[in-house]
Amino acid sequence: MSKILVVDDERDILTEVDEALTIEGYETTCVDNVDDALNVLRGNDTVDLIVTDLKMPGKSGLDLINQVRAEFGPGIGFVIISGSPESFGINMEEFQYLRKPVDIDKLLETVANALAQNADQNRDN
Repeated sequence: MSKILVVDDERDILTEVDEALTIEGYETTCVDNVDDALNVLRGNDTVDLIVTDLKMPGKSGLDLINQVRAEFGPGIGFVIISGSPESFGINMEEFQYLRKPVDIDKLLETVANALAQNADQNRDN
């Protein structure tokens, strides 16, 4: 069973994404900020994929991506959910991306693709 960390400061979106992923059979942990997300990862909780918003109070999803890569390497995949990724200067070809409001069917398809891609990359390394 794949473990997914969901990070979004909007409680409604966090709940909706959590419910959809749980129904699909994924194990989820949900937090509403970057510091809590990093604490989950540092607590040795194995995570296969992070689904994150970009724009959040305090630290952004980009801060999370950069910190995860610095501390844990490239082994954890990301799906970005945001209304405005362009304002963060992210190379969107590097990440799976969904625009808010999120279409749940598209979310599930994107998560499955990201997990498969991440598994392939980790197997090659």
